[in-house]
Amino acid sequence: MSPRDLRHFLVTYRVSEGEATVVEYANDQYEEALDAYRATEEAHRNEPEMEVVLLSADSFESLMATHGRFFGQSRRHVDDYITERLDELLGEAEATPA
Repeated sequence: MSPRDLRHFLVTYRVSEGEATVVEYANDQYEEALDAYRATEEAHRNEPEMEVVLLSADSFESLMATHGRFFGQSRRHVDDYITERLDELLGEAEATPA
């Protein structure tokens, strides 16, 4: 994965209800994502039950694996995701001639 593969995700999480909203931005939309993050932070400044974060990952699935608490993902789901991804990578490595 290269930095060009990263996408940006603005996550607004209401802790009290365990609900997250996500807005996805392309790699070249970082400044737009950052502006949206700042505006969203400001809009929820006086709401302690709200968390606003701007995260980068190569896919939404990776975001779920690394920040699953925002999406109700259990530790088991993360472990399963990592295992599946490692299996994929090992399969690719085995298929590549030495």
